[in-house]
Amino acid sequence: MSGISQPTNLAPLIGSVDRLHEEVSGLRTDMQALVQGLSLMVETQSAHSEMLRQLLEAATQEPAGENPMEGLLRQVVTALDRVTVTVQGFGRKLDRNSQMLAGAIVRGAGQPEGNQEQDDPVAED
Repeated sequence: MSGISQPTNLAPLIGSVDRLHEEVSGLRTDMQALVQGLSLMVETQSAHSEMLRQLLEAATQEPAGENPMEGLLRQVVTALDRVTVTVQGFGRKLDRNSQMLAGAIVRGAGQPEGNQEQDDPVAED
């Protein structure tokens, strides 16, 4: 016998071992990716837990002093109240002007052409 020859019945076994090796390598890669993903998830969860702890701590503490935002918000509310009153006043004036205009149109349509200037609603103000 010159050289070592492999029996032909070992070839299928060697092919099976090669396929198993490839599958185990693939599983190892998948497992590493899962471990890395879980590690990142734990880090993120830890960061979120710390943020929530800080938020809860801040929410339960009494403010150290006057918050400047409170005064600014009060000023904004006051200004909005004034604007609301003004806008409501404009609405009432527009309603009155619309009624006056409608009345003037009706009166003007019923008068002869020469008498329209006598009943001019604009001159009343």
